[in-house]
Amino acid sequence: ITVELDMTNLCNHRCPECSGWYFKNRNGDSIPNNLAEDIIKQLAKVKIRGLIFTGGGEPLCHSYVMRAVKLAHSLGLEIGFITNGSLITKEMSKVILNCCTWLRVSLDAASRETFKKIHGLDGDAFNNVTSNVYLLTKMKERLNSPITIGIGYLTCDYTKDEMYKATKLCKELKVDYLQFRPLQIHKNGKFEYHLTDILRNIHRCMNKSADGFKVLYSKHKYDMMK
Repeated sequence: ITVELDMTNLCNHRCPECSGWYFKNRNGDSIPNNLAEDIIKQLAKVKIRGLIFTGGGEPLCHSYVMRAVKLAHSLGLEIGFITNGSLITKEMSKVILNCCTWLRVSLDAASRETFKKIHGLDGDAFNNVTSNVYLLTKMKERLNSPITIGIGYLTCDYTKDEMYKATKLCKELKVDYLQFRPLQIHKNGKFEYHLTDILRNIHRCMNKSADGFKVLYSKHKYDMMK
């Protein structure tokens, strides 16, 4: 029904807990343009319904990815797109809003300080991502696009205290949803993870769901964490 396509293992962020970051120097590969095109055409031919551009690395680090999105859309595939949001431009936004069914931006923080811990970049990068998200939501309104725009937020002891703040931020950015998921790859498994506190915060944040905005969480993944 749905296929995920990792266009590249390259990424412009330096998330210390990311398995991709561990292996970047050994495996900084990208799919050649003609192969990506061939894969997409084959998926459409065998009636795959959905295609998700994800990582791997950051899909927007691949110079062909917007053309790949246009191709998949022209062949009738429903498209999801997962990104760190930092490389989005106005021109890219138009393609995403016209071609994608949904887009999720991995933010994982509600402040410059926490963003640096989780994404390995400074506060200016955090401001850049949130500005790009707001660009998307404003353009969505203007173009009357049916796309669903969401924010992904990985929870751990680094991020648990900002969950409620992130919920309010997402409402201000006018996204459709905020999704909490557990951070499962983290410094080779050596980390503190107070699940009770995190689940309590999730249920508090869910009370902010209103007016077309939803707070979601991947219950099955938290059950696995238990």
